[in-house]
Amino acid sequence: MRTRSNIRIKENADVRTGSILIAKPFWQEEVYKRSVILLIDTSLEGSTGIILNKMSNLSVHDALPETGHDSPLYYGGPANKKIVSYVHSNSELPDSYYLGNGLFWGGSYDDLLEMSEMGKVSLYDFHFFAGFVQWQHGELENELSEDKWWAGEISKQDIFRLPSDDLWEEKLIEDNHLYGLFNQHPDPSLN
Repeated sequence: MRTRSNIRIKENADVRTGSILIAKPFWQEEVYKRSVILLIDTSLEGSTGIILNKMSNLSVHDALPETGHDSPLYYGGPANKKIVSYVHSNSELPDSYYLGNGLFWGGSYDDLLEMSEMGKVSLYDFHFFAGFVQWQHGELENELSEDKWWAGEISKQDIFRLPSDDLWEEKLIEDNHLYGLFNQHPDPSLN
């Protein structure tokens, strides 16, 4: 059974922390093709995000063995690939950063492990990411003006209930973008 997405695209929107960027079709760089990126920081110095819909070939246990957690480790982006962060909806985790729409990023890793051991949280309610996407001052704005991204919003239900491989497709189909159908087929720009 598929869960209906609550993501909404905005054509000419201001992006902010907690917004998502949805790659428009025909990106040449493989890392950004059909990507959905959650912005975790926007400031005058630049922006940082994590790719939500690309799994790595590792599990969380491979990167953080002390967790004993066997869920997939997602590829968050090409910058700082040795840093693992997490997105969740647990407001009780100390030092978490609120992104909006019921979503939090990060938090005290020691407290996360302790809360998990005590049964206060389930690590299955967290998505773990290795790396980030980073833009210097003005770079993201340039990409938006070059029409490389759609901006949108995402809820915690979308992140935790939709299969990550379906985020790009579901978002576009829901908003009547024909390009969402391409997720089922090879990229036509490669022909």
